[in-house]
Amino acid sequence: MSASYFFGTFNWAPFWRPLLLSATNDDLPGLNKVCFKALSCGYMGLRLGDDALQAKGRHLYGQVLGETQSLLSHPAKHQLAKLGFTMILMGMYEVSRPDVYRRH
Repeated sequence: MSASYFFGTFNWAPFWRPLLLSATNDDLPGLNKVCFKALSCGYMGLRLGDDALQAKGRHLYGQVLGETQSLLSHPAKHQLAKLGFTMILMGMYEVSRPDVYRRH
């Protein structure tokens, strides 16, 4: 449901839709699916004022950050090329969540 909401309301969603759908296919790291779920849940939660969805998005994004950090620090670097899409998704999460950058 959050993915449908994201594609229906995010200004740039039509431009990104093909890339997002291809990035979350089974040939790429499962990390991309988790990251897109974080993006869509966080965005929907922010837009609807749903604290539970926002928390779910933050939790999922934290998982992505931890796993990405682990992959980057691993001596074998042959999987890093597949993280290109993950980095795009992570960037989209950061841009879609302006509250992350505000200090209270």
